[in-house]
Amino acid sequence: MTSTMAIQDFGLWKRFAQQRKPVGFDIELTARCNFDCRHCYINRPSDDAVARATELTREEILDIARQAAALGAVWCTLTGGEPLLRPDFACDPISRRFISA
Repeated sequence: MTSTMAIQDFGLWKRFAQQRKPVGFDIELTARCNFDCRHCYINRPSDDAVARATELTREEILDIARQAAALGAVWCTLTGGEPLLRPDFACDPISRRFISA
């Protein structure tokens, strides 16, 4: 049996309805990618040293995430390129890092 609920009755909606706070945010970890998807605009190769040099550091990204969480954000989408090309994030979940910090 499926139940339905009006969006106004959803707990998260109530939490944000009277406030002007970010609900979530996206962070592009890298512009590099090891794929060559036809539909994608990312065209920096995975070994592109210039692209890698311009990426934010892990600590800079975590600082942004902490600030967004402090403002009320409840989720983060990690994007790229291919986010798993970042070894500092590939095996270390960002949520555990900035929520527990």
